[in-house]
Amino acid sequence: MKAKKKILITGLLGAYGGRELEAAFIAKTFEKKYEVALLSTVNVHPDSDIYAFGFKGKVDSLNELVYKESFWVRTLTKLMYAFRKKIRANHYHISNKLTQRFIDLEAVKHRVIKNHITSFDAIIICAQLHSQQIKTLALSAEEAQIPTIFRTTGTIDLDAVKQPEWLEHITYFIHHSETNAAHLGRLKNPFYSVIDQCAFLEAKLLKLPLVSERITSFLCLGRLDENKNIASAIEAFQKIEGPNLRLSIVGNGHEKKKLHEMASTDNRITFKANIKHDAIVDCYGDHDCLIIASHQESGPLTAIEAMAAGRVIISTQVGAMPARLPDHPFWFDGTSESLQLVMEKAMQQTPEQIKTLARKGRERYRSSFSEAEIKKQYVAVLESFV
Repeated sequence: MKAKKKILITGLLGAYGGRELEAAFIAKTFEKKYEVALLSTVNVHPDSDIYAFGFKGKVDSLNELVYKESFWVRTLTKLMYAFRKKIRANHYHISNKLTQRFIDLEAVKHRVIKNHITSFDAIIICAQLHSQQIKTLALSAEEAQIPTIFRTTGTIDLDAVKQPEWLEHITYFIHHSETNAAHLGRLKNPFYSVIDQCAFLEAKLLKLPLVSERITSFLCLGRLDENKNIASAIEAFQKIEGPNLRLSIVGNGHEKKKLHEMASTDNRITFKANIKHDAIVDCYGDHDCLIIASHQESGPLTAIEAMAAGRVIISTQVGAMPARLPDHPFWFDGTSESLQLVMEKAMQQTPEQIKTLARKGRERYRSSFSEAEIKKQYVAVLESFV
């Protein structure tokens, strides 16, 4: 029997969120035909979203490989933590005072990466361009004559990348949108495809009843940081009267305290910390309208989920959104004033208008962003290189 080709999927894949889910989805897409392994450049949480779809292949973290393969890193880390209570395994703590003093840890990591990738036939990187260790992965793969496919996550900003010319050594890029792809325009060889996202809980989301009543409940879902611009959603909502209206904000982040303070006088606004991936369906089912207020995005995934769920979407024209929803009636410019007007416009729609809009979004999802369609596009790209 002919041995399966070996594929490595790598990036910052240790915790929770769209990047981990996308890497997990890609792994599941390829695991029947290929031998797939994951390498996280950061420590992997035991319940990370990279396990969300039941991936059974090998999952390594770079720190764990370094700890196993470097005698001195292992020895110094053991000495450092010999008399301390261990909450996590030693490899979580290799960047300690002793290793930093006596070892060039970055050089060790680079050596381990070079050795690790040599057994693979192709490498798929899921990361932002400036993510830690990505340059080393890409250049090491080129040196070993291994094709690298870079699935960009986040909005591309070449100015944030140190000496971005190294990106010209990437074999192929995959972007969420032509808009994001255009940001690599000054590179000499930005060979790429545009592959958007699908809803990873597609079957369950498609079973939700379409929104068919007047809009009274709004949802913001994602990290609570400045880029997500949740403050504008709170400000806009607070200016709209109506005791039966509600705004739910789901997520965690460094703006959490600030946003709680902003909303403290309005009991119509509720907060919930990060929810498990499989609880997303109920979250959409409990709301009429998703608000995407972000200043920068590559996707976002939440819009794809909302389309499948048959929810109304109010959004900035960010990332892939204009291509996903042509002729959409509910764009706003990112300000609370603009958002307030669009929210009020959405609330004035008749139930029939709302149902028509929700159905149109779901049909658009089925025709262009279904799981089967996105998998087919990924397979076509990979098969051209291995």
